[in-house]
Amino acid sequence: MDHSLSALAFAADLILLSNTKDTAQSLLDHTESYLSMLGMHIAAEKCASFEIRTIRDSWYIADPYLRLVNSGKIPSSAAKIA
Repeated sequence: MDHSLSALAFAADLILLSNTKDTAQSLLDHTESYLSMLGMHIAAEKCASFEIRTIRDSWYIADPYLRLVNSGKIPSSAAKIA
């Protein structure tokens, strides 16, 4: 039996998990739509996003550029490159 986990909920916090940026954006869009139907919204300034990218025998954190329909870009927790 194959199962996948796409969300973890803790009190007023929600973690969305995905294997691709497109799926992550879709999860975020569906979550935002559902919360809107409940009269709730996502506070982008309290959010963080990151993408784990692999390179050779290592990995690094990158900005996945996720966006909310009503509130703009989700801030990235990836390091800023100067």
